[in-house]
Amino acid sequence: APWRDRQRTTPSVARRILVTLGAGDPDNQTLKVVHALKNLEVPGLEVSVAIGPANRHRAALKWELEGFEQFQLVDGGEDMPGLMAASDVAVSGGGSTCLEMAFMGLPNAVLVLAENQAGIANGLDTAGVARSLGWHEDVDVSLIAKGVADLVLDSGRRAEMSRRGRRLVDGR
Repeated sequence: APWRDRQRTTPSVARRILVTLGAGDPDNQTLKVVHALKNLEVPGLEVSVAIGPANRHRAALKWELEGFEQFQLVDGGEDMPGLMAASDVAVSGGGSTCLEMAFMGLPNAVLVLAENQAGIANGLDTAGVARSLGWHEDVDVSLIAKGVADLVLDSGRRAEMSRRGRRLVDGR
């Protein structure tokens, strides 16, 4: 409810990226996304990698991010609305978090992590609310990097995705 009247601004280049792939992420798709984002050449890039309490890959992710100041490992359970509000674009799984991002007006690239997410990802893509990257097993690092880079550099598309998301999910 406190976020209903928030207006999102759309910078010309998205520099603040949120990565959130669920509470557990058993296949460690977060690591694949991190590898993809390391390839982005965006000055001033800031990446918040939110992981849930059931994520057993915390140590590996922490090690992978060592020395990369633009990446921050955060607890996804702390303040997800605040993380969404502070971000320009996100990479997420295709679960209910996508609907929360739509409400927050946060454009996102979606990886399908489970069968029950395919319809959500495809529907949001068709509605122009998110970009579905497809089934995680079929998506490699370069495809993720290209999908995110396309969003990062296209402020018009991000602004339209944000508007459509807010119309689709009103928070009531």
